[in-house]
Amino acid sequence: MRATHHHHVAGADLLADQHHDARQHPRNRATPWFLLAAVALLAAISVGCGGGDESSDDGAGDDASAADVDATDAPAALENVFDTDFLVACDGVGFPAAAPYDTTAGTISPVVVLAGEGTAMYGRYGAVREAWTRQWTTENPLALAEIQLVACAEKVSATQVQECTGYEVDGVVTDNVVILNEVTYEVSLHEAATGTEVASTTITARDEDCPMFVSFTEGDTTEEHDSFDDLAIQAFVEQYVVH
Repeated sequence: MRATHHHHVAGADLLADQHHDARQHPRNRATPWFLLAAVALLAAISVGCGGGDESSDDGAGDDASAADVDATDAPAALENVFDTDFLVACDGVGFPAAAPYDTTAGTISPVVVLAGEGTAMYGRYGAVREAWTRQWTTENPLALAEIQLVACAEKVSATQVQECTGYEVDGVVTDNVVILNEVTYEVSLHEAATGTEVASTTITARDEDCPMFVSFTEGDTTEEHDSFDDLAIQAFVEQYVVH
């Protein structure tokens, strides 16, 4: 057996000078009456035009503000859907981007299987047939939006059944040990879009063989391996997936 080690990683403001006109205007020079009249007329026209422009600007501003509000309220388009997005369904909460559960005869309702403990749940794609599920890829990052059902397998107890040894690193046998556990899972099946529970069961899994390849955390020489029964999960969900 060969063990591998796993490393954790995880412009500038512009100032405008204001210049004051220092020229002195001659005093006591009479201004012709027709010039005064012309100035008064131009002032009246300017006030009238200014009022109209201001009203127009206010209208345009209101329209722009409304557009800004609409743009802010609009939901952002999804670029990716991941298996962890469906964790909410395990708590009875729907994932809005999921497809509705459709039981039309002759169809398949895609399911994603999540397994683990508490919030540490992960997608287990080998639990069901490939045609029954969907998987994220760089070519199709929204593939999981087609999921209609979520199977949640939550670990509730574990019992050690075997210590696995003989793991090698670069051809050298190490003292690393894998604890093989028999695990009991509470399994619930939910509609992905609504979180509604469709069915539930309890499954106990016990692997008979030690895992061939194990990644050990740097500095640790012992890892636990929880058994999982893919065939039991597939048998449980089949009647709800295949119509």
